[in-house]
Amino acid sequence: MSVRRPYLLAAILCLGAAGACWAAYAWNGSYLDQDGVLHEQFGFIPLGWLLGLVGLGLLGLAFRRIRRAPLTGPGEGTRRP
Repeated sequence: MSVRRPYLLAAILCLGAAGACWAAYAWNGSYLDQDGVLHEQFGFIPLGWLLGLVGLGLLGLAFRRIRRAPLTGPGEGTRRP
């Protein structure tokens, strides 16, 4: 199996960063202050999803095999009735 290492490395970094975003959101949590205003680090949620989806896409590119039809010469493989 052919693995493209730069894509694999980038995928691992993106997925790790996505996990770090979700962990940071869980660690910071959310709370209500005395005035009833909700405080949360909302930016970690979409950033984590974005990095996760990019990481999965890069992982797919890393393990994708390119399958092409064999090259044929002129006039071969294209018969018209």
